[in-house]
Amino acid sequence: MKKTTRFHLRLSLLVALFLGAVVCLSAAEQAPTISSYGGLSDAEAMYIRKRQLLYYKDENGDRGERVTVDPSLVFENPRLRNAYIALQAWKQAILSDPLNLTANWVGSRVCEYEGVFCAPAPDNKTIRTVAGIDLNHGDIAGYLPEELGLLVDLALFHINSNRFCGTVPFKFKNMRLLFELDLSNNRFAGKFPRVVLKLPSLKFLDLRFNEFEGTVPKELFDKELGCHLYQSQQVRFRSTRESWQLPSISHRLGEQQISWMRAIKLR
Repeated sequence: MKKTTRFHLRLSLLVALFLGAVVCLSAAEQAPTISSYGGLSDAEAMYIRKRQLLYYKDENGDRGERVTVDPSLVFENPRLRNAYIALQAWKQAILSDPLNLTANWVGSRVCEYEGVFCAPAPDNKTIRTVAGIDLNHGDIAGYLPEELGLLVDLALFHINSNRFCGTVPFKFKNMRLLFELDLSNNRFAGKFPRVVLKLPSLKFLDLRFNEFEGTVPKELFDKELGCHLYQSQQVRFRSTRESWQLPSISHRLGEQQISWMRAIKLR
């Protein structure tokens, strides 16, 4: 009888220790509280990067935020419906928005979303499409989901001076009209985002003040960047302590691109 009692006591103790370990591990995996303002701690940045990695499905970086479109929503055209999916996925990937810039990202009127700018589509002037995004200096923390690749007519993507982490989505390659990409002053990490080499219309690129590592592909210097880069434009690679001076090349934009730029009325 005593042996049986001792066995049950030991078993109870082992179970209690196991449950305690599980609780401790669960607590350790809980999301940290993302600060509302200022820079991210290393722990916060690591958490955001891990959260982005959870959505990887294959070697091409496909992942999804599982956006459900309410069937009662009415969209002007299929492109704005795709824009809704892209922006809602991005909103899910935002963990802190202290200025509430995305607070009105609700409903089907995506052209009225803060920081989102629409214009007549370059291949069909009778319909509107999302042509530009400008969330500069928003202090937003989060990452970029693959669904942003649905914004196939996007010409401008400006998100400098925020707290975005992780990598640049592989599906950015679908942005065939993108000619201004400003990701500077964030916390993007990893190797140089080679997807930018697949953007045929790219004329301006700013990757300064991030945490990219490794070397810059020589193909970057073969691209004709069609406007002056900022003075002292550099891409910094923390691990190698190298900085690369990007070429400043003057090049006249085509008339179609100029008219497309004028159509985007940035505030």
